[in-house]
Amino acid sequence: MKFRHEQTLVRAHHQVPGADGPEGRPSDDTLAIAYNSTGDTLSFGGLEGVVEAWSTGTPHRESYKLNAAMGGGKALTSAVSSIAFLPRSSASQRGMLIAACSNGNVSLWHLGSQKCVHHVDEKAYHPDHLELQMTEEAHQTSVVAVTPNGGRFMTGGKDGVVRVYDEHTFHVTELLTKGHTDGINRAHKLTVTG
Repeated sequence: MKFRHEQTLVRAHHQVPGADGPEGRPSDDTLAIAYNSTGDTLSFGGLEGVVEAWSTGTPHRESYKLNAAMGGGKALTSAVSSIAFLPRSSASQRGMLIAACSNGNVSLWHLGSQKCVHHVDEKAYHPDHLELQMTEEAHQTSVVAVTPNGGRFMTGGKDGVVRVYDEHTFHVTELLTKGHTDGINRAHKLTVTG
């Protein structure tokens, strides 16, 4: 059943009208894909550092391409490794997604305006909490996950540290380092209490 669902998703994804690539496919290799909580928006990102979002509930299939200049004039020039939508618990959070890039950039996007609302460059940390100046490879952010009720989100990557962020300030509130020395590649379920 799971395989059949994935086939349907891929087929629908490939038939999106107006996409840049051949036969309605995206123009680059897709690495991250996510639906919003209501299922009416599908977002994907890939090697070219572009996040695309498609409206699945309208016949015109509105699309948004999020590759505009970000805070500090930076553009998404690194592969998009993970995408997560914020829950729609308030009007201010509707149409918001977080994109993580392989170079450590994490950004909050508003789909309607196609603007980056907030942006951070993640740093690599040693388990003793000292910030390290490392190569770009060590800064790689592989996964982003949002708490079910919003308020916080987490990232993980090559340095093996899970960073817990306040969704509103984009400040790190916790660094989770104990018991994990390898890189973090994916998150299946995230439950945060307290």
